Amino acid sequence: IKKHMFPILGKRPIGNIDFEEVLNALRTIWESTPPTAWKIQGAMRQIFEHAGLKGDQNVARWKDNLDQKLPHPDEFHEAKQQPSMNWRLIPEFVEKLENHETIGAKALILHILTVGRSETICLAEWEQFDFENKIWHRPKEIMKAVQSKGRSVKYPHDQPISDATIEFLLSIKGQQFAGGYVSEEGLVFRGEKGGRIYDDHMGRVVPELGYKRGEIVPHGFRASFKDWSLDDPMNLNFGELITEKTMAHQIGDEVRNTYVRTEFIRRRKPIIDEWSKHCFAGTTVVDNVSNISEAKA
Repeated sequence: IKKHMFPILGKRPIGNIDFEEVLNALRTIWESTPPTAWKIQGAMRQIFEHAGLKGDQNVARWKDNLDQKLPHPDEFHEAKQQPSMNWRLIPEFVEKLENHETIGAKALILHILTVGRSETICLAEWEQFDFENKIWHRPKEIMKAVQSKGRSVKYPHDQPISDATIEFLLSIKGQQFAGGYVSEEGLVFRGEKGGRIYDDHMGRVVPELGYKRGEIVPHGFRASFKDWSLDDPMNLNFGELITEKTMAHQIGDEVRNTYVRTEFIRRRKPIIDEWSKHCFAGTTVVDNVSNISEAKA
């Protein structure tokens, strides 16, 4: 909204924004980036509603309003699989990322190691990491919303982290990189002016390393992890349930999720450890832990 809507609608009282203005603003991105446009429309509807503009007063609502002028994205947008890297090439890629001194490269390493979504990486805070128990406590605010009983709901997610991931994070803490820096507190990754970073900080690393940007995107590394787990190179038999929970996916129907509340953290720890070993296979490894500080020495 800040990127696409603010420049058009400007800093004005929300009650002064009319239907045609919302419609024309959304039209600028409706066909070029349908998924993003659809999310923005939904978020705008919520903003207008929270501002007290309910029912017919909410000019950003979809039903019996914008749907009269705009086609639903499903009518013209075909969902595509995110381009991903073959899991066998991940060690080589991670090694290149370690040697690439940009804030995006460091964020992308954490993204790959923790099988997170871009937003969780961009909004990761030091206080969320429990290094003693080796868990990243992801609050619901940074997680992707899921549909539950007809509404969007966000749930917190505890992700095990490996010794190598902890070593990596501590090695970059307080360090300055091109395009930003890693803080000592609060948000882990910060842009040049101290604010949060975005998906594009990670995405632009791909062409910088000599790959075609359209062939690899940050989100695609989640698919790399999934393929690796299904190919089961070490015959570890992690199981579909464990890999899906590792990716913070809801499993089964709403009834099942109402009663099955365990996060399988203990059972997810080994798969994260093995995935980390695989990712760092191209770097210096000491006692099965990638010694980042020595590798950079």
